[in-house]
Amino acid sequence: MSRNIVTRADVAASPAFKTLADGTPDPAAAPKKEDKYTDKLIKLIPAEIVSVYLGIYTTIKSTSYGADDKQLLQWIVFSLILILTPVYLYKMAGVTKWGQIVCSMFAFVLWAFSFGGPAGDQKVLQHEFTVQFLVSLLLPLYTLIIPMIYGSSSSSTTTES
Repeated sequence: MSRNIVTRADVAASPAFKTLADGTPDPAAAPKKEDKYTDKLIKLIPAEIVSVYLGIYTTIKSTSYGADDKQLLQWIVFSLILILTPVYLYKMAGVTKWGQIVCSMFAFVLWAFSFGGPAGDQKVLQHEFTVQFLVSLLLPLYTLIIPMIYGSSSSSTTTES
């Protein structure tokens, strides 16, 4: 299974069939089928990136460093992994759609802050709500909704033009 999401536009752009040299249909060139909701859901959550971050995050949290040092280290790790996310998705996972890469990066940000992240304990706008609390409310909504709306012509742009 490819990591790229197959959208309605991809299906429409694929040739219905190709023929081999002898004129018979090529079974490998069968028309693409649009990814279903669950396929999109799996492809939009960068689980391997989130698990790497979670492993490093919990290691930092368990150290005996001071709170300021831990927070600085968490920001550095978060930033590095956020920068590496599109590189990993493009080079290693073969994702060529920038819309999908951006959605996956945003998903990583939400997952990271739902664990606490570097700003997890900070209050938002002088209220009692922390960043972690608010993001933990937003994460399931994003996870539920984004596979439903992903696939418009603007979100399926590839890097190969």
